[in-house]
Amino acid sequence: MEKRLEPLDNFAMQFRGDTSKTKLKKLRKLIRDPITADNLLWIDKLLCQFLKETGSEGFKVKDLPDIVVVLEFLGWSARETPEYEKHLMKLLEMIGRPPGVDKFSENLTSFETLEHYFTHLGCLIILMPGKEQIVKILRSLHELFTRPNRVDVSAIKLQYLYESVENSSLPEILSRLINPCPPDIRSNLLEVISDLVKASEVCYIVNSLILQLTISYQKFHEKNTRDELVLTIQVLWMLIKSAQSSGDLPSTWKNSSPQNHEVMTCLKNIFMEIVDDSSSDSHVKTIRNDLAMILLGGFVAKAPWNLIKCGLATDIIILSKSLRIPRTQEDLFFTKTLLALLCHFTTSPFCISIMTQNAVIPGILGLLGIDEGSRVPKRSSYSSQLLPSVMRTLSTLVPQLLHDFLESQGPQKLLIMLEWSVTMGLNSSIALETLRTIYSIISLQIPDCMMQFKAAGILTALVNLTNRIITLEELTLHSQTLLTLLIMTLDHLQRANSSLSSCEDSLKIIEKLLQRCQNPEDFVINDKLLISLGSFTWTCVTASSEALQKFIERGGTYLILDTLDKSHRHPQNIFMGILSDMCVNSHCIPHLCTWRGLNKSKGLLSLLSRLWRDEERRIGVKRTPRGCIEDIELPLMGRIQWRNTFYTKTIENYSPTLESWVGSVRPKIYSIRKQLLANAEVYEIVRDHYKILAEDLSPEDEITLCIVDQFFRFSRGQVWGEVLRYLKQKGVNPLGADGEMLLVMCQRHRECGLYVRDCQERIIWGQEKKERAREVQEINRFRDARLMAALEAAQTVDFIERTADRDYRVERKERQEAQVNQGLRFPHGVIPSDCHRTYPENWNVTTIFNQVHRIKTAPSFPDPDNVERASPRSLTPAVSCEFSDDWDY
Repeated sequence: MEKRLEPLDNFAMQFRGDTSKTKLKKLRKLIRDPITADNLLWIDKLLCQFLKETGSEGFKVKDLPDIVVVLEFLGWSARETPEYEKHLMKLLEMIGRPPGVDKFSENLTSFETLEHYFTHLGCLIILMPGKEQIVKILRSLHELFTRPNRVDVSAIKLQYLYESVENSSLPEILSRLINPCPPDIRSNLLEVISDLVKASEVCYIVNSLILQLTISYQKFHEKNTRDELVLTIQVLWMLIKSAQSSGDLPSTWKNSSPQNHEVMTCLKNIFMEIVDDSSSDSHVKTIRNDLAMILLGGFVAKAPWNLIKCGLATDIIILSKSLRIPRTQEDLFFTKTLLALLCHFTTSPFCISIMTQNAVIPGILGLLGIDEGSRVPKRSSYSSQLLPSVMRTLSTLVPQLLHDFLESQGPQKLLIMLEWSVTMGLNSSIALETLRTIYSIISLQIPDCMMQFKAAGILTALVNLTNRIITLEELTLHSQTLLTLLIMTLDHLQRANSSLSSCEDSLKIIEKLLQRCQNPEDFVINDKLLISLGSFTWTCVTASSEALQKFIERGGTYLILDTLDKSHRHPQNIFMGILSDMCVNSHCIPHLCTWRGLNKSKGLLSLLSRLWRDEERRIGVKRTPRGCIEDIELPLMGRIQWRNTFYTKTIENYSPTLESWVGSVRPKIYSIRKQLLANAEVYEIVRDHYKILAEDLSPEDEITLCIVDQFFRFSRGQVWGEVLRYLKQKGVNPLGADGEMLLVMCQRHRECGLYVRDCQERIIWGQEKKERAREVQEINRFRDARLMAALEAAQTVDFIERTADRDYRVERKERQEAQVNQGLRFPHGVIPSDCHRTYPENWNVTTIFNQVHRIKTAPSFPDPDNVERASPRSLTPAVSCEFSDDWDY
């Protein structure tokens, strides 16, 4: 919305303060009076005196309203009276100096004055009598906006000037002056616009600048006119860049209407003309690249540009079809920019159809440099820099243009690139980008695409590359990233084809990698690698019963348990799911029973208990310091589940309890625990046969297992509570058998919590009883061994040995004297004459109970008026607690 410009007289009357110079006050009166406004001698004299008083200080903020009136008068009068021209030029020159303030608080109270001041300055540009005055005011504004931000208390702060300019109409006036501006003034105008764009994001003048590009480029090859086009493109780029850097688009971008057809057609014509002329001139190539980046920046900033309707998108797609491997740095930059534009065009169905008609995919695959029948791509100085961008473009375009990709033998070419990149070294970015592209295409799970990849030999290539990386001495983060992509790709291929031959190779890879991850000193294990490995293992193990049997016989259960013992919670969740599915096979039970942890004293149940406790601490379940249930009504509920249950509205198709199972290891631990109890006979036989883990579980693990065994019952009780809250929310009051059944279910849930807590307290009481018995046994053993006399004799020998050493005696004497001297110090703030010592200074004595000082003071008695009244004894009898002998503690 355009701002209405109020008359200068009203502005001067409204915002002027106490004018600091009497000459300016008289000058304003003369100008406003129509009778004295023609008095040239008097006005000329006052102007000379005013300029002499002002000197080089610049205007004051409170004088700006009157200054604007004087400038308007001189701008009109200088057309007919040349004598005023010299005064006008001096006043315009003083605009480049920052306005002064008398008090620092004027920085905060002069916003509206400065806003109107800059608005009227923009209007005065139009009122100037000649080009010389227009150039002068533009140069003064340029000087004002580019001055260094120095600490000057007497001048307005630079940030306040910028804020005032943003709120004024000066940017809008300057943008309207671009097209009608004469060529010899346009460079000065663009400089001021560039200053505004650098300081503010609200100066939206893209339309005018785009129209200016055509005029500037037509004169580009003329002498001394190239800077104008370069400056115009720089201003455009700063506008686009400011919109990208800000978290939200400026209000002028949001409220601006889409560019009209004339502007967009102009943008299309100038871009294609510059592209056609760029083959012979290096300067034009630079401008071409800058303009292409402006187009890309407009897409990223979501500018209201309709490139499809004007035909520019079609021209860019056709242009990308004929792309070749670049030979210069400028061509490399331009090719990368066009590839990025193609990725943004995929959001439009119309652009997708244009890409299909013009065979864009074959053109992009041609940038790989692979000829027909060749297994080695062409190499140039810039091909290695271009290939990552080509791979990212294929990852974006192939899902939309899969048919063109398959017809152009895309899978075979990608495998050739993968093999070639591996020969160049595993640390190259080309191998990483190629693997990412292959994975993004295979993850689409399209049968035709999968068949063509398999026909090209992708399984053999991926398996060989995986084995090669696993055998490296050190697995760096780059190598782990490659392994992660390889395993994820093999996972998708394995899901599509679960043959025994492929499972055999996959199981070998899994075993090698799990064994490699067991050495903590080898490398830092990335959780992403473990998660992808767990998913791949889950796919291979559950593919068939034969694969599961082979994996168990090769010791896969031990490898998974070792990985569980060392990994973090996200990989643990994946491997717990694998272990839960493996327990279905009865051959897995003996391996679970015979596994031992790192310290060789903990087994599977201890590991499951530890994982359970770790998750409860993470989600915030209430437990006592000994690990028992604290809240019998909500024994499993964490912080997030509690908030979703009691603070959010209950709906019929949502359960916070069931949601808490997602991504949790507790349901998986409960499942494994139940399967172990179902095979308890096998468990005991194996344990007795191998004579391992003879010690029982720790009390902490037993307390945890009490909760694990009742996990499903607790969860079911929480669901019944959610049903009751939902019915109450809907205003339904169940009666009869329904209401009684709901009440009984909730009561049983609470009774279950009481039962589990009682069992946990019995475990604690039993452990304390064992500890007391063990202590009594130790004491009796010491008494029976008659070691008290030997202990006293050892203490006597130690005392004799210490006192016979002269150095020890000297050290003890020095320590004793230091303690005595420290005790002889008088208290702080007392009079020395009122204090004395109880023994001479040089005596070597030991103080008793620190009774060193005696303070000689006169006895003082309390004032009877200030003595506090003693509180009477409470008449309430003391509460005594007697414990019955029938209680079982």
